[in-house]
Amino acid sequence: MCRSYWSTATRFSDYPGWDTCSASTGWRRLVHTTLVEAEPALPDLPLPQAATSAVLATAGTNAVLAVIALATGVLAARLLGPGGRGHLAAAQAIGTLVGAIGALALGESLVFFVGRRTRPPLVVLRTATLVATGSTVALIGVAWVMMPTLLAGQPKAVSAARAFAFIGLPFVLVGFPITLIRALQRYWLWNGLRLLAPLSWLAALVFFTLTRNRAVTPLVIAFVGLQLLFIPLVWWLVQRKDKRRDGIDFKLVKPMLRYGAPLFLATLPQALNLRFDQLLIANVESARQLGLYAVSVSWAGLGLPLMAAIGSVLFPKLAGMDPGDARDTLARSARAGAIIAIAIGIASAFSAPLLVPLLFGKSFAVPLLLPIVLAAATSLLGLNGIIEEGLRGLGEPRSVLIAELAGLAVTAGMLFTLVPTVGISGAALASLGGYGVVTATLAWRIRVRNHVRVSDLLVPRRTDLQGMIARARAVAGRRGRSA
Repeated sequence: MCRSYWSTATRFSDYPGWDTCSASTGWRRLVHTTLVEAEPALPDLPLPQAATSAVLATAGTNAVLAVIALATGVLAARLLGPGGRGHLAAAQAIGTLVGAIGALALGESLVFFVGRRTRPPLVVLRTATLVATGSTVALIGVAWVMMPTLLAGQPKAVSAARAFAFIGLPFVLVGFPITLIRALQRYWLWNGLRLLAPLSWLAALVFFTLTRNRAVTPLVIAFVGLQLLFIPLVWWLVQRKDKRRDGIDFKLVKPMLRYGAPLFLATLPQALNLRFDQLLIANVESARQLGLYAVSVSWAGLGLPLMAAIGSVLFPKLAGMDPGDARDTLARSARAGAIIAIAIGIASAFSAPLLVPLLFGKSFAVPLLLPIVLAAATSLLGLNGIIEEGLRGLGEPRSVLIAELAGLAVTAGMLFTLVPTVGISGAALASLGGYGVVTATLAWRIRVRNHVRVSDLLVPRRTDLQGMIARARAVAGRRGRSA
């Protein structure tokens, strides 16, 4: 499976909580428990928004991200065709691995340490950025040299993959300041900045479509170049009224790396869980088959930004909460996520056979099994993201590592068994199996470490759904009165 680095609330999302309450108060209490107001840390940024407003802003932005992802997916497919789309998918698979691994999970450490208020936020940001930039530059060099070997089955994608590897630089230099704004719970500003990357990708695709340029490598170079232009903007936003001008605190490096080490170790299996299927298809199947699979995955993942609205606020909030309250909030959030995952999965599975050929072109039609399996896998992926964000906020990164390692083992075994015999449908089944194991392992770890029952974590209650509906009606009623 894959997901765009701007489409979720996890590590890639910054570049691109929710019950033991009664039915009538469940959603309201859920939102306000999860999104309590925080002390301002940067005087130039807006004061934290009210809880409901923050959730609506994040959910609304994620809906916009889903629409942009659909538009860019259609444009890329129609511009490049199945073969060119396959080359782009291969390049993205390598590039996002570089971005994820090179950052050393210091983005997560940034959120955690800002939430704990151990140092001034800008000191944490500058320290994390310095270390992550150095490691990313080194990894880009390694990836450049190894690219012909990594993509031996797709030699035409090597140049594009080398270019996309440089996305690791804006991932740190643009993504970390945006992550700081998220950590400070300035959700309106954070949500606005999250649109920079997808809008840049949309602009690049529109330009290349109008000029009828179907070359993948120049398209990638244009996109990465646009991202680099945003570096001065985001740093100005977070530093413009910083009168103290505190620098880098090298004493922070060790504790930040210590917190991030399990997350960094989990980054590789997590990233491979997301990309290993496409890497294997790139070396076993044709570029056309990879293109078909990439488009099917992008369709199945359209609902991920909506689920990510929960995880976006969960990590920074739990990092500053009492452990008992944090555990309860995590359980409520996971159950809400399960409800959303079920709805999104059903919608994706039933709409794909009709809408994918209609929007992307008849050449992207695939067997019925593929969208159904990918819809189920993507639902589990979104739910896993919510739970993992919660565990990071609880200071339990090792549980994420254990779960992702277990999932990678299952994914790899199923991929090597099924792809050579079943093709891209086998890759979808492997993703479903791997994500299912991740879900089960996360639930087990939370049961053992935090004493939260599996049913309390994963089984939605009637009051959860009733509370969500009541909350939606209340918001709609207020907006109607204000209109």
